[in-house]
Amino acid sequence: MSSSKNQVQLSRSFLFTSAFFFLYTEFTVAEKKFKINLLSQERFEKTKIGRIVTWAITVGRYIVIATELIVIIAFLSRFYFDRVLTDLNEEIKQKLAVVESFATLEKEVEAVHKRTTLAKELLAGELAVFTHISKLGQITPPDVTFELLSFDKQEVKINGIALSKKGAANFLNALKTNPEFTGLNLTNLSSKKSQGEIEFSLAVNFANNQED
Repeated sequence: MSSSKNQVQLSRSFLFTSAFFFLYTEFTVAEKKFKINLLSQERFEKTKIGRIVTWAITVGRYIVIATELIVIIAFLSRFYFDRVLTDLNEEIKQKLAVVESFATLEKEVEAVHKRTTLAKELLAGELAVFTHISKLGQITPPDVTFELLSFDKQEVKINGIALSKKGAANFLNALKTNPEFTGLNLTNLSSKKSQGEIEFSLAVNFANNQED
């Protein structure tokens, strides 16, 4: 019995050893089968692909650095340009204020110019009236008086009384022959029998205005 048991134990030991050796052999073979060397014997960097990859990594690194620098510069320059823009806006506001002040001054100057022109025209008109009155006074006989004088830019209307027919005739003749007056229009000529006076109404143009 003991010898048969020993044989059984030896058989089991042999089977166990054989199985272990078999598994170890298979595992080693499988490991050898799936062990792949992806790199060639020479260095990877010296191959064409390696050089391309190395160049791409180097260039990419510089590109990243340059991009970061550009971003930083753009970020910092924003503050500078914001300040410049603020200064420009302030300068524009100041210049607009100056322009507006000049526009107000220009309006005031135009208003003064208009008033001055109007004053000159009025003075010129008054001066012309005084000149015409002076001329009428020079040619009016002593016995002729004016009851009404009406002036405008082109003519004068006169309502007057002459103490005699001779005085009325001399005045009318003076108006006709004087080069300062033209276009005599006698609208009324009548005599007062009781007093011997001659009433007349006439309109006469200024020769210098007709030439203008």
